[in-house]
Amino acid sequence: MRDNLKIRDIVILTRFPFDYDEKTGEVTLRRTVSGEKFYAAGKNGIYKLDISESLQSKEQTSVINRIKTVIISLIMIAGGVSIIREYWYFILADVLGGMATLSGIILMADSLLPRKVVTSRRVSSLTGELLIPWITVANISVSSEFTNPNSSSTLGTWSVTTVNGKNVIIPNVENPYQKLDLIRSKYNLKF
Repeated sequence: MRDNLKIRDIVILTRFPFDYDEKTGEVTLRRTVSGEKFYAAGKNGIYKLDISESLQSKEQTSVINRIKTVIISLIMIAGGVSIIREYWYFILADVLGGMATLSGIILMADSLLPRKVVTSRRVSSLTGELLIPWITVANISVSSEFTNPNSSSTLGTWSVTTVNGKNVIIPNVENPYQKLDLIRSKYNLKF
């Protein structure tokens, strides 16, 4: 089940490519390595986050829109050339035909160029899939804690044991003991 999670309502567990703005409650996401997994704790349990949806650009043009732009460009070029051919003796027709042709060429070239890739985006919520509901968690233990070479924080691995004996590993939890204490108090958990 996919949920829309407000940034203010979750605790990001794993190293995450973002900058948090406390005033607005928004994060600026940065592009990550494909396949990286991110986890967060929410009021219902532990979520696996999907930040690729959040990074998709609204500015990127679809293939259909590019095809439409190319067709309009070709019509503009053809119109410009026909104006120049038909009314070549009028200076105004020459200028208008040249402008239409040039505009068509520029529009077509722009539609064929690759669009910029979004490397960051401000968001106030993320999409996540509920991985482990709190009611099924029997225990969370921390293992493999080490100091992060890129910052002063520590990284560790959470081993989440469920009531039915399933063990789920969540790697690269930042400050694992502090995050565990935080989620216990924030979500009133008793394991």
